[in-house]
Amino acid sequence: MIKGRVAEAIIKELFQVNGYRVYDYGMERTLPQAIENGKNLKDEMAYRVRNMPDFLVQDIKSGVLNYVEVKYRVKGSFTLKDIENNPYETTCFIIVSKENIQWISFAELTEGKILPASNEKNIENNTKFHLKNELISEYKAYAKAFFEGVK
Repeated sequence: MIKGRVAEAIIKELFQVNGYRVYDYGMERTLPQAIENGKNLKDEMAYRVRNMPDFLVQDIKSGVLNYVEVKYRVKGSFTLKDIENNPYETTCFIIVSKENIQWISFAELTEGKILPASNEKNIENNTKFHLKNELISEYKAYAKAFFEGVK
């Protein structure tokens, strides 16, 4: 849980220093009471609330909004199985590991693509977001420094 929160904080800050607005969107931040009160609910709305992405990221220049879900994975592994039945089909997944930060779209996962992948999926090579390479390097170093000492 702590590793995931640290990964989320690193990515949130990375987007903010690159000029994006980042809105907390996940259930644990926006609807904390719903976690307790709706644990056992099985309806469509409860399902959607439980699967809300972590952030809503907005490009300040264009106004475009994107769902972003951040995951920490020791080896950077991430497949469609990790998001089975996710109702947010426009989500971009950012996977933080000790060694790298990669990204993959929902559509790519449904096409059978997986992480870790070649360098094309490294966050600095993404085409969806305009992030400065020097800032990416800085935040990758933060991730590496933190996660090196964590089991």
